[in-house]
Amino acid sequence: MSNQYQHFEPSYQHQCCKCGIAFMSNGGGSRCCQTCSRKTCPVCGGGYWSRANTCSRICGNKIAANKRTGPRPEDWKQSMRVAQQKRAASPRGKELAAMHSARMTQNNPMRFQAVIQKMMETKSANGTLRPVKPWQGGNGRGPTTQQAAIQAAFPGSIMELAIRTAMLGPRKTTGYPHAYKADIAFPDIKLAIEIDGSTHRSAEGRVLDQKKDQCLQQLGWRVLRISNRQISRDFDKAVKRIKSVIRSMRTSMILQSTGTHPSQSKDA
Repeated sequence: MSNQYQHFEPSYQHQCCKCGIAFMSNGGGSRCCQTCSRKTCPVCGGGYWSRANTCSRICGNKIAANKRTGPRPEDWKQSMRVAQQKRAASPRGKELAAMHSARMTQNNPMRFQAVIQKMMETKSANGTLRPVKPWQGGNGRGPTTQQAAIQAAFPGSIMELAIRTAMLGPRKTTGYPHAYKADIAFPDIKLAIEIDGSTHRSAEGRVLDQKKDQCLQQLGWRVLRISNRQISRDFDKAVKRIKSVIRSMRTSMILQSTGTHPSQSKDA
């Protein structure tokens, strides 16, 4: 059986809308060739051949952003946050998070000791190598000598506990980070021990510490700050101070659970 379209020939004549040349086709298209079909992206100026208004989604998002007259409404932001949380809590979301984490770890060159050694040699050669001192802390540097000593004196404590701040509101509204780390934490009584170095005595450091203390207090935590100098000079006195605060907070929790006011317990 022969195919009825085997000997089909284009019988429709069109005029190219770009160059004006007449051409024959089987009924579709308004441009005579690929050169005439090529479009120019209004954003980046690149060429493309699709039916879209831009060459890519990135350029399309730029046009959409320019059309916005103001910030997105709060209900839309809230719905997006809920959708992101649901997606992250789903099995597929957890699978993707684990996959991306493994990929980032695999592609991180700093996991190789040879790369670290080469980096240190380069910094030593150009004079930019700054060795980490044991009494200086910070994210990624590990605990200071004083912090490790306090944690050893209180085995039930948790070092570098991340306290989430999401319940206070979005970051853009509150100005707080997603989480604050407590140097030494007692989650059962919500006590955070902050061991401060010399950088906390600067004007900027005091402002940041005040902001952190205010945030933790709003979350129901009590913040106790002790300097490295105090711990180094009189370690036993610093430990006694922490024990006194812990004892006072535990006593207050017991009295509150029994419905007894602290003044009544003293009178008794």
